[in-house]
Amino acid sequence: MSPYPGARGKLKINNNIFDLILTDVGNYNNLNKSNETKIKFKLIEKNLYLINTDGCFKINKLKIAGKKEMSGLEFNNGFLKNIKDYQLI
Repeated sequence: MSPYPGARGKLKINNNIFDLILTDVGNYNNLNKSNETKIKFKLIEKNLYLINTDGCFKINKLKIAGKKEMSGLEFNNGFLKNIKDYQLI
């Protein structure tokens, strides 16, 4: 077992690729219909959600490799706030 549990993925922002670890998420919420065609982050009432075509997770805590663990709001303010294009790969 990994000493660093969490869901892992890669995030591409402006041709930079970051290792992303979701360390604490809320329950999965099923969305009957979503207009989303790709996985994306969305800030709703100071909470960050990871949304796809079927549903969403609230992101409580996450970590970028080489950075300290942060809340979803801190991640949004530090990485996503002024970014228009990113990809989860």
